[in-house]
Formats: sequence, structure tokens, C-alpha cells
Amino acid sequence: TRMTEEEIVEYLRYLRSKDVAEMVFPGTAPRIVPDDEDDDPVLHTAVVGRADALCTLNKHFFVPQVVRYGKERGILICTDVELLRTLRTA
Repeated sequence: TRMTEEEIVEYLRYLRSKDVAEMVFPGTAPRIVPDDEDDDPVLHTAVVGRADALCTLNKHFFVPQVVRYGKERGILICTDVELLRTLRTA
């Protein structure tokens, strides 16, 4: 980035504020995503972080068992366009 070190520190401070983000440490991820085990920690972080949505273009998240796993935990797995549509109708 073109940010200075001071700007980076300030931005990280902003992200760590409770109004913007919460740091979570998910631990070991269960095996859920069938075609790419590297995606499991992403899904597990969304679960532990109590995310409302996981917005991705990664096709591995859209298999029925992963979508169902997210839905059972209150997480909408969607594309950027789908998320925008959802936010506009909320």
C-alpha cells in the first residue's frame, strides 16, 4: 500500500475498535468444505466470529453441504452481487 507506517497503525486501531471488527481465534477448523481444505478455516472463522454473511466468489463455498452448514449457523454464503442485493432490500 501507499500508507505510511503511522497510517497503518491508525487503520489497525480503527479496525480493532468494537464498532468495526472483533478479533476471533477459531482454533482447529472442522472439515466441511469438500474440495479445498484450506477453505475450512475461513468458514470456521465466520462461525466463531458470528458472521451474518460470508461473501465470496470461491466456488467451493457454494456446494449444498457448505451452504447448509452456514445456514444452520445463521450465516448467508453469497457472492458480492447477492450480498449487495440483500443489503439493499433490508
